[in-house]
Order: sequence, then structure tokens, then C-alpha cells
Amino acid sequence: MPDQQQFHEAAGPTRTNKTTTRRAELGSGRRARSLITEAQKAHKTDMRAATIVARRAGYLL
Repeated sequence: MPDQQQFHEAAGPTRTNKTTTRRAELGSGRRARSLITEAQKAHKTDMRAATIVARRAGYLL
């Protein structure tokens, strides 16, 4: 039976890792508008996903 570490590697990156990575890509020092613009590019004009990214990064409440 594979150990815990191998299991997690096989399962792929977790949701938390994806969020953290995207937050790092977008940059933490930007205003909400430019953050949403960057997120929109990443999500191919998916405004809902872009807003969620901005909210998770702490720019929208």
C-alpha cells in the first residue's frame, strides 16, 4: 500500500495550492480592478471566477 505522500502526489495539487499559486501570479500589491482584469485574462473572461479570485485575495469583501 502506498504511503500518504505518494497518495497526495497521485491526487494532484490541492485546491489550496491552486489558490495560493494564482494569488502569487496576480501579485498581492495591486488594486482590485487590475486584479480582476488579470484574473479575467487567466479565466478567459469568466467574470464570476475572476471575482472569486479577487475576493479570496482579500480585495473584495
